Amino acid sequence: MDINNSKDKIELILKTEQKDDGEISLRDIINTILKGKWIIVVAVILIPSVVFGYLKFTAPIVAKTIISFNFEGIEKGVDPNGKNFDVSIIKSPSIINEVIKKIGLDKKGINIGNIVPNIDIQPIIPGDISEKIKKIQQAKSENIKDQQDFVYYPNTYIVSFNVSKNSKISVSTAKSILDEVIHEYANYFFQTYTDRNAIANSIGKIKYDEYDYPEITAVMHNQINILENYLTAKLKQRNGDIFRSTKHGVSFSDIIGTIDVIDKTDIGRLDAIIGAYNLTKDKDNLIKLYEYRIKQNELLKNKKDDEAKIVSDMLGKYQKDKNLVMLPGSADMNSETGMFEFNKTDDYYNQLAERYTNSGVESKNAQHDIEYYQKEIEKFKSDSVTQSQKVIAEKQVIKMIPDVADKLKNWVDITNDTVDEYYNKYFIFDAIKVITTAQNVSFSYKFQLLIAFAAALILSLVVVFFMEYWKRNYSKDNIVETE
Repeated sequence: MDINNSKDKIELILKTEQKDDGEISLRDIINTILKGKWIIVVAVILIPSVVFGYLKFTAPIVAKTIISFNFEGIEKGVDPNGKNFDVSIIKSPSIINEVIKKIGLDKKGINIGNIVPNIDIQPIIPGDISEKIKKIQQAKSENIKDQQDFVYYPNTYIVSFNVSKNSKISVSTAKSILDEVIHEYANYFFQTYTDRNAIANSIGKIKYDEYDYPEITAVMHNQINILENYLTAKLKQRNGDIFRSTKHGVSFSDIIGTIDVIDKTDIGRLDAIIGAYNLTKDKDNLIKLYEYRIKQNELLKNKKDDEAKIVSDMLGKYQKDKNLVMLPGSADMNSETGMFEFNKTDDYYNQLAERYTNSGVESKNAQHDIEYYQKEIEKFKSDSVTQSQKVIAEKQVIKMIPDVADKLKNWVDITNDTVDEYYNKYFIFDAIKVITTAQNVSFSYKFQLLIAFAAALILSLVVVFFMEYWKRNYSKDNIVETE
């Protein structure tokens, strides 16, 4: 009886060992998964939910935009003025302060410290350029000689604004801030690298009542000259001859024509009345001023005469370089050897000649000014105009000056508006292009949740199979111990 029982137990153990040593079937795998289905279900629901909640409440707000620079010099890393181009000015305190003022961020408790550290600027480097740089770096690391240095200056950048969700800045505010940062930088670029302020700085706000009557018209003529020279320069720039303002409907040529009429007609009429009636606010003071200007011009004339004489002597002693050219078979009675002389272009000689000419012109201009002021002094000293006539003429001039000044100011404003339009169309539009406006770049929740789901599924399956493995081994050990 004991022998039979022992045989049964031994047979049972052998069968169990044979079963354990065999391959796991698909049916076993499915059965194991079905046994642990609740563990798997809980895992694939719980883990992605936790991940989603974490990302939802802790992921930072990221607003991004892409800008491209296209102006002469950017390929060499220099700005339009030829100096090193510094793109980090985009987040400079001066620009950010303007952004804070424009949007009213200070009222929301947002200051420069909440913005500047969170703006990141990264260049976009084309793939072929990246490969070229890598090859050069690899060659240098391997000590390969004859490798030329290669420097690439990017012209396209990604500007990002990253803020924590715990901050006071919302998604819409972040986008508005980044848009305004780029807008203010474009304004800075426009003001820095164009001559937009040339007219305002040169003409400015003139207080005509601080000048005597003859000086007022002189100032106005000077303003007209500045304006005409400025507009003439614009005509020579890209599409300047065909550009027309949409706001005022005028071209640069139209403005030049109009201010020329103001110069010759309105200011000319003022000149005529002031000159005919010898109008002045203070005759003695004006005569002293003219006498001072005569002395200044005499000094200038003497200086330029001396300069012209010195340069003339230098030109006389200077021997221009010459080239001798042999023309075979060209010997004649003028050149028996067939050698001909050709003067080389000589920059130094040309500079001397130009300097001599300029000195002569400036000397003549000074002489003309001297003669003009002498005549004016003589005219005031021998003034025969009655006081009553002067009073009537002065009233007329006093009335005309504001009218002419308003006309001039109006056309200065029109010029500024027209130049603004011109630069916005042909300079800023090309120089700075916003490829994409500020956009909120959030985490890809779908992708993150997919990863979390896959991780949860794999982890739960590992747990289920491990539990099954443990269960089987534990059962086997119990059988052996029982036996």
